[in-house]
Amino acid sequence: MAAALAWLSACGDGYSVEGGLVWRPRPSDDDARVIVTVTKSQLDTWRQQQPLHSQQQPLARLSPQAQQALARLRLSAPRQCEAGATVYELRLADASGAQRYRSANWACGPDAQQGLSGYIATEDLQRLGELLAATPQTQDHP
Repeated sequence: MAAALAWLSACGDGYSVEGGLVWRPRPSDDDARVIVTVTKSQLDTWRQQQPLHSQQQPLARLSPQAQQALARLRLSAPRQCEAGATVYELRLADASGAQRYRSANWACGPDAQQGLSGYIATEDLQRLGELLAATPQTQDHP
């Protein structure tokens, strides 16, 4: 875990995905308290989604496999918006709940890109969600 945090801490200011998640800490950042959340939803229409479940873990408690999956996220083109499609969203937040990073694997409607920092490959988000679910003390929010 210390190696993963050291790697993440060495990269600059903020978050981005550049072939992998890049952590750019600011002086006020607290790496260990960052919360990683992957939400799986189903599109009801091209603009509305129905959340199915959400997996959430503090970065400090991620399994080595989940840390590796987080560090290896890949950018992709957004998925098409089709009713019934399964979609994923990744959020990183600080301990207060303030959003620090948000990405997804889909984009629908004129405001779809608002607040997004790129699109992540569906299989990467799906795998990260599975690994978060398998980590002890995972919270599953309906």
